[in-house]
Amino acid sequence: MRRALGLVEEQERVRRYVRILQLLAENEKQLNKNGIWLQLKGNGFGSEPTVLYAIDDLGKWGMVILVKTRRLVPGGKTFNYYKLTRDGIENLICAGVLSTKSISLSTVKLLLQKYRELLPYATQISQLWPIFVEAKVEDIAMKRLAMFIGHFHGEQLYYRVRNPRGPPIIGSHAISNLKVADLAETFRNLSLNCTAEDDVEAFLDPHSQFYGIAASYQYERGISDDEYHRWIMAVRSNEKLQTILARAALKEAVSHLRSSNGTLKLLADKPIRLSDSDAETYRKLMAEVDLLRSKIVVPPR
Repeated sequence: MRRALGLVEEQERVRRYVRILQLLAENEKQLNKNGIWLQLKGNGFGSEPTVLYAIDDLGKWGMVILVKTRRLVPGGKTFNYYKLTRDGIENLICAGVLSTKSISLSTVKLLLQKYRELLPYATQISQLWPIFVEAKVEDIAMKRLAMFIGHFHGEQLYYRVRNPRGPPIIGSHAISNLKVADLAETFRNLSLNCTAEDDVEAFLDPHSQFYGIAASYQYERGISDDEYHRWIMAVRSNEKLQTILARAALKEAVSHLRSSNGTLKLLADKPIRLSDSDAETYRKLMAEVDLLRSKIVVPPR
């Protein structure tokens, strides 16, 4: 039976995994297992076998991949080095900012730039970063990015440490991006992809679902009231951010209305006469539509 890890041991394991991922992210030199160990040796990350096992774990969890080369090393073996996957980068940001607090703001910005081809949302968020600098909310943006990744794409590293044999924690956007062969075969026009725009909208939205992550026990706290209001003011003071969130609101409104109209289409062709209480619900709906109209200006056709 597997021995339950104590809190300190859990934290040390997460710290070790994060440091290995960070080494691979920041180091321009290709690192094999021995190279990673030499970088960590004597720095409090465990013995050589412990570090090597940790690298194997990250490979098993899909956070790093082994790249094989034909280059020979002493002993006649070939040089095989490790590189990060998308899961590795996202878990580095998420766990490094929220769990170990060992990832700096400059490192987060570096990761968004360096790995923009692996992170679909990275380019758009990087382009918005000067706005965060001007509004003095870079610190909040970094935390929100880490929390967004954990909620929408899955913060796996912490949970892997707590329960190595359990299923990975997958976020709602990551689930949307899974290609299910049976579904794709049955519904050929089905699109399961979450777009980069969807990601950026969720990251920016002050009321996004990950705001509630403060209750999660692996984080000291989520977004404080002060940070929440500072973020609101940053959005309110910038037209580009407002446009992105307006787009998100419109997309959500269209989705809900299409779903409702799908039900109404099943009913009789003639108009439906509503009772007093239902008529009041309809008036509330139209008031919301009028409010939306008052906030949006569209170009003439």
